[in-house]
Amino acid sequence: MTQEFEQMLLVAILDNCEEQHARAQAYAREHKFTAKQVDTACKRVLSFLRWHGIQKLHSNEKKALIKMQAFFRRLLVQKKLRKKMQYYERLAKIDDVSHFAKAEEIYKVLQPRKKKRRISL
Repeated sequence: MTQEFEQMLLVAILDNCEEQHARAQAYAREHKFTAKQVDTACKRVLSFLRWHGIQKLHSNEKKALIKMQAFFRRLLVQKKLRKKMQYYERLAKIDDVSHFAKAEEIYKVLQPRKKKRRISL
């Protein structure tokens, strides 16, 4: 029920249509939504609009978006590097052993660095 209400609100906002807004309000009254449920639905619709670029993101949402983008970019780069490393390994097996040096360089980039532990006395 709330999803249908949220959908109606979203259409009303995007179309800027008073009739759709009236239908959404009537739907909420018909299904006896509490004020809290209506507020929650409105917050979710506004959040949807922010995440889809229709409204400005909040600062915490911007930070979260940047972190997600960085994470997925890192995954894509790692995937490409692994492919390239496997390519050089195959070349080394087939053609010349000197290609192992290039594969080893890529391997070192892919491996996470181990943090040095501090010894406290």
